[in-house]
Amino acid sequence: MVKIVFMGPAGSGKTSIRRVFFKGEDAKDVLENPSEPTYWEEEKFEHIDFFFRVVDLGGQEGYADEWHGKLEQMVFGSTDALVFVVDASDRKAIVKARDYLRRVISSALKYSDPRNLKVYVLLHKVDLLREEEQRRLVTSYLRSELTNVVKSADVAERGTSASAMLRGVYETSICDGSANTTMRVVFNDVMPAYDKYKQILSKVVMEEKETIEAIQLIAQGSGLIVAEAIQPDSNAKTRPTGAMANGSTRHIGAGIMGGLTSLVANLEETAGGINGSAIDYSVLRLKSGRFALIKDLSKRYYVVAVSRKGTSEHVFLTKMETLLMMMKDLNILLQS
Repeated sequence: MVKIVFMGPAGSGKTSIRRVFFKGEDAKDVLENPSEPTYWEEEKFEHIDFFFRVVDLGGQEGYADEWHGKLEQMVFGSTDALVFVVDASDRKAIVKARDYLRRVISSALKYSDPRNLKVYVLLHKVDLLREEEQRRLVTSYLRSELTNVVKSADVAERGTSASAMLRGVYETSICDGSANTTMRVVFNDVMPAYDKYKQILSKVVMEEKETIEAIQLIAQGSGLIVAEAIQPDSNAKTRPTGAMANGSTRHIGAGIMGGLTSLVANLEETAGGINGSAIDYSVLRLKSGRFALIKDLSKRYYVVAVSRKGTSEHVFLTKMETLLMMMKDLNILLQS
């Protein structure tokens, strides 16, 4: 079971990120209805063919003493992804961040294999740093200080390097979708077979570059986007959704590829559905003038494809059967 642990000083936004990404809550609702201070919250999800745990730990000093004391092994044992979140707009948190992270890394290395442990540092709430120069100075300082903390960890004798353990330092906010984007990086990093899914989708997009703008593979159970590919020359930015509950998302992406709820929200009318003997799918017309295909694969996944702007309904429908036949490699991989 994959284990993802959120840690960081109190008030850094760990629970808000988790609510938006994993629970699919709208960022505006989260901001208007903030969570009570967290002690220990843990959720388990089934995604594709593997299970993962998300552990969200309170950052108050009294709690931290427990995380690094009697509960240390329970907290840090067998951790795959450690997400360290710091409020970049809070001076007190900035001062504490270096020592806080050093303590976290020390505890994690006692009970987790550094060859498997991935560390992600989120400089959160950067949208509250209104002045560009202030944001640059604060994030540069934090990026340097926290990177040095992780890279100073002595793991050479355990078969890896501290540099390999640190996967990235990211500037995030739940308001502009950057926190979701970063969590997608984390999630895909620890998810088995992501690269294989991505390669197949990219091949489909490139071979149909005149017709297909982007394509996603979405898990029906958890609703998380498994993999996606978008045309390199596309100016339509993707904004990923959070998790879906019972097959429908509650968070609506702003881009052309935001998961199934985004398609429903932008739906103008049904353009048509084609039911063939071997292929069964639906094509929808969006308000943007594009068309979207939704295909159920293996009863566990949806494939969602969006047309290039300006592609006619006739051309899109003609290409869909060819597109789905091209995805036979993906079907084989999904069923293996």
